[in-house]
This record gives sequence, structure tokens and C-alpha cells, in this order.
Amino acid sequence: MGTNKKITLDEYATTLIRVKARQLIGKYGFSKSDREDLQQDLTLDLLMRLERFDSRKGKPATFVRLVVDRRVASIIRERKSLARDYRRTRHSLDELSDEIGNGNLTEPAVDDRLQRDLAIDVAEALGELPGDQQSIAEDLRDEPLADVARERGCSREAMRRSAKQIRQHLARRGLDEYISAHQINEAPRK
Repeated sequence: MGTNKKITLDEYATTLIRVKARQLIGKYGFSKSDREDLQQDLTLDLLMRLERFDSRKGKPATFVRLVVDRRVASIIRERKSLARDYRRTRHSLDELSDEIGNGNLTEPAVDDRLQRDLAIDVAEALGELPGDQQSIAEDLRDEPLADVARERGCSREAMRRSAKQIRQHLARRGLDEYISAHQINEAPRK
């Protein structure tokens, strides 16, 4: 998809990443201690997407800015969804110890283990997909189908077919639970 022209992490990219991470501090529950983690997350995401750069479609600085901005938006969306999670209600430790009895409070709940196992299974299943479908699945996790289709320069129908193939692959692996919990955010058909 990219051309021969390679781009690397230059001063512009590292400065942009530092600035964006600094802008998140104090918002959405991020503190100063999160700055390095945010910078690392943004840098890693950019490095993973560098191979998609196509010099025929734009300048390196524009590509870097778009990738970093999209990752920042995803981080914010993830943080907001965690805040809305009904399972994350606050309780007093006294209340919890009364409910649990003599159980170990540091031992992860069964649901947490299932979620971890499911995440591992999904990652393995997605790893079996061809490279283009892996990146489509990653993009569809964070963005609506219509946006992904537009970014990739294909029709929504073609993107729906790709999404259907990905869902079928996950279903063959017995990951129906994941599919039902993460239905693709499709634009309605006209």
C-alpha cells in the first residue's frame, strides 16, 4: 500500500507525540504519571502504521498528524467507555469484605479471567487472518465501518464483506461471544 518513500520518527513526530500526551494530562482521568505511557502508546501506534504511508496521497507530516490524532481520539474513547462501565462502581472495602466473606480480595474475579482468556483467543484468531484483514479488524474496532471504507478508498459494501469474513472466521473459532459484544458500527444502508 505504501510507496518506496519511507518515513521515520523525526523531530516533528516526537514533538507532536509529546505535545498530545501533555494535552491529555489532567483530562479524562490522566495524571502526570501517565505521560510516559501515553507517549509510548502513541509512538508504538505510529510505528505500527508507518508502512501504510503512501507519498502519492499526502505528506509525511500530514500522515503522522492524522495517525497520532486518531490514536488520541481512540485513547479518549476508551477512557470514556471505562468511566461509563456499570461494572466499575465504587464500593467501600468494608462492604466488599462483608459480601465476599473470607475470600481473597486480591484474587481476580472469574469474569476477569474469562475476559483475559477471551482477549487471548481473539488475538490468536485475528493473528491467523491475512494482513489486510488484520488491519481492517483493528480499524473496525475503533472506527465506524463507513469511515474505514472511506479511509481505505473502497465501498461500504466491500468493507461489509470483509467484516463478514472476519466475523465468520471468529465464529469458526468459537468466539461468538466476542462477535455479539463487538458488533460492527455500520452506517445504515440507503
